[in-house]
Amino acid sequence: MGDFIWIGTAIGTAIGLLNMLFILSSRLGQTGLNQAKTVWQGLWVWALWTVFGAYVLALWLLGVVLLSFSRFLRRGTEV
Repeated sequence: MGDFIWIGTAIGTAIGLLNMLFILSSRLGQTGLNQAKTVWQGLWVWALWTVFGAYVLALWLLGVVLLSFSRFLRRGTEV
């Protein structure tokens, strides 16, 4: 379980970093926006992805299992 949390946190950190860079690159060039607020929002996005990375990974894995199970059940009814 500890390994799962570390893996989820690492994946969340990587996705959060990419999301933060996207926010910064798309908003910092615009005129009329507060740059400090944009950087603050980018840091919050990264922090939240890092904190909730294991939770998101668990939901993705659960979704993959349920999706494959439902496809398996649907395939069994096609007779």
